[in-house]
Amino acid sequence: MRIDSVVSAYKVYNTNGNQRRGRVGSTVGQNQDGFSLSVKAEDYKVARQAVSTISEVRQDRVDDIRARIESGQYHVSSSMVAEKILQNAII
Repeated sequence: MRIDSVVSAYKVYNTNGNQRRGRVGSTVGQNQDGFSLSVKAEDYKVARQAVSTISEVRQDRVDDIRARIESGQYHVSSSMVAEKILQNAII
């Protein structure tokens, strides 16, 4: 997790000294630990869940290309193949 602002980190840990502190074991100000996600983090969480449900294989395209190959109607130029090889080699 990344903290974008030092000020927000100080707020989390309340290091400004304004709060009274009791001795160890005392019950002054019964604080509970917790956390909350930012709106951006919540959006990321929802998007990640949505993407995880999508298949990585586009079966309709695979079936279409397979049928075209079997029928002899699928042709790819050698220059297109070479271009894609070079593009992948550069990345």
